[in-house]
Amino acid sequence: EFNSVDILDVSYERNTTDFKRQADMIRDYKPDAIAFATTPATNEEIIRALTPEFLFSKILYGGSWLMVEKFIKFIEDKGLDVNLVSLSPNPLSTDIQIAQQFKELAEKNNVTINSIYFDGYIYMSLFYVKN
Repeated sequence: EFNSVDILDVSYERNTTDFKRQADMIRDYKPDAIAFATTPATNEEIIRALTPEFLFSKILYGGSWLMVEKFIKFIEDKGLDVNLVSLSPNPLSTDIQIAQQFKELAEKNNVTINSIYFDGYIYMSLFYVKN
């Protein structure tokens, strides 16, 4: 037997800079958990609009697209604990072959080494075959 889960899907228009309406919707919903499913910069603005005080008692989570240094520093500075989940390993701490290939190519092309770009590299490597 499974318990049902109510979900509130909060959207916003492209180029939105004021997330007060979305923050109010989330506050009124009184969630136990909040999934951050947009870009790091947008999530920072949503967190500012909600305030860390509101978020301290919530379960917070997001995907590998949030595993960038600036966002991690932002949530640490706010004192928030956000569970970040990735289906691929951290490219900075693994020595698997595809990570080594990615790091070599990224360094050669002056590209930041992070989980977002590594995920993209993995996905594209599924479609690209060297002759």
